[in-house]
Amino acid sequence: MFTQALNICIKTTALVILLNLGSSSLTNDKLAAQSEAFTSQKVKAEFIPPKGSGVPKDPTTAGGTRPVECYEVNSCLIPLLPVSAISKLDYYPLTVSERPTFYISLPRTSGTAIFTLYQHLPSQIKKIHRFSFPVKTSGGIVGITLPKSSPTLQNDSTYEWRLSLKNETANGFVRRVQLKPNLSQKLREAKPLDQLAIYAAEGIWYDSIETLAALANSQPSDRKVFTEWAVFLKSANIAPEMIKQSFTTCCQAEN
Repeated sequence: MFTQALNICIKTTALVILLNLGSSSLTNDKLAAQSEAFTSQKVKAEFIPPKGSGVPKDPTTAGGTRPVECYEVNSCLIPLLPVSAISKLDYYPLTVSERPTFYISLPRTSGTAIFTLYQHLPSQIKKIHRFSFPVKTSGGIVGITLPKSSPTLQNDSTYEWRLSLKNETANGFVRRVQLKPNLSQKLREAKPLDQLAIYAAEGIWYDSIETLAALANSQPSDRKVFTEWAVFLKSANIAPEMIKQSFTTCCQAEN
């Protein structure tokens, strides 16, 4: 129905970070112990919220929302987005990418997912792209990248994305900004962990997550990467249960 020729990139592979660390269900105490083991190493992944990126009209849902009845990981769709410690997010999550990747925690499920992208304009909310794809997963974090068939995100523009699956819908917001000139060269020359440090320090959420996901994919046995992931999510006030989630494959583009 909404099928179209699209190139949807699922930035996930069969990746179970915690199993590679020797446990499939780490307790909070074990997580804390692992973090302590790396105190002698410089952690670069602490997320610093951006300043001056525009105040949302509805700050309580600026990052994103999940189904009202959802309280636990693996029970519903949960967008992987920053949460304010004071319950109000006063900024839109940022990206510098034309086609960013959106990460979502899915429960064990199957069906047809519908992804919709809206642009928030001064006088209207405009639907600019919509596509569907089949989902079959035992649960975990998946990444959905805007396909080439989608319009690219414009600088200094705010968008809302929605993922609907069966009777549930999760949404999030994203604002594209232009990378500062002095940082472009640094990113080109930097190693992945240093790129992460740059993105996180600038409050660029989506690119930080994508960099971390790529590191976890390429270095699944590296405990340093796991620690960076844990610190990053904690700095964005994301529930500890999400740290224990694995990346998973779930989806294929429809022809």
